[in-house]
Amino acid sequence: MNDPVDDAEADIRHTAQPAVMKTVKRLRADALDCEKGALIGSEEDLVGRYNVSRPTLRQAAVIVAQEQLLQVRRGVGGGYIAARPHFSAVTHIAAIFLQTKGTRLREILVAIEPIRLELVRAATLNADEAARAEIREFLQVEEERRREGYSYRYFLWAERRWAELLGRASGSTVLNLFLRILIDLLSVLPPEEDILIGRVERIAATSAQRMRVIRAVLSGDVEVAMLEAQRSALRGTEWIQQDKSTKSATRSQKRRA
Repeated sequence: MNDPVDDAEADIRHTAQPAVMKTVKRLRADALDCEKGALIGSEEDLVGRYNVSRPTLRQAAVIVAQEQLLQVRRGVGGGYIAARPHFSAVTHIAAIFLQTKGTRLREILVAIEPIRLELVRAATLNADEAARAEIREFLQVEEERRREGYSYRYFLWAERRWAELLGRASGSTVLNLFLRILIDLLSVLPPEEDILIGRVERIAATSAQRMRVIRAVLSGDVEVAMLEAQRSALRGTEWIQQDKSTKSATRSQKRRA
């Protein structure tokens, strides 16, 4: 069976005329050369610049706009405006794609571990003072919330916020993107696969482990930071196994009853 994503990509390329795809490449390149929000050109300008018809330009613009590299502003003073993909939009659609592939929790944790470890290492070594200030502020909020008691909703926000800060401090856009895709995927897992929902003690343990990682990052101790990050990953795997064993025992009891 063909992959529907591949089919969709093929449809775009097979149905679009060569002139449209050529214009897409030029329009995309011009959008990337411009700062976000800058005017690439009016429709009239671009028809002349690319030497194409108005319908061809508009078809190309639809494709580049879908890539979130372009906005079309109508009216006086309007035109084709350079844009940039929003981080959360990219991670969300990638997470949805992985969800459609039946990605399970264990797969996610296995994928997250090496990415998070490298980000922790890079952040510990590379974070500038502005990034460290943001991390210190986050740690202070974490400590205050821990004393007051965590809600599951706050915990999810904190996970996302820490991933964002870690990625920024590391200086690695690629690994930051991968981590945040997987964090997004965790948030859309069905409740029966979630190892934390309704488990206050696990949420508390995870947040405490996260704070140990943060303190090590701020102190510049790479070895301790990575060790604590590894411990966090191992704990998640252990909880999966515990839950699996509990469910298996429950099913066995029901069969015997």
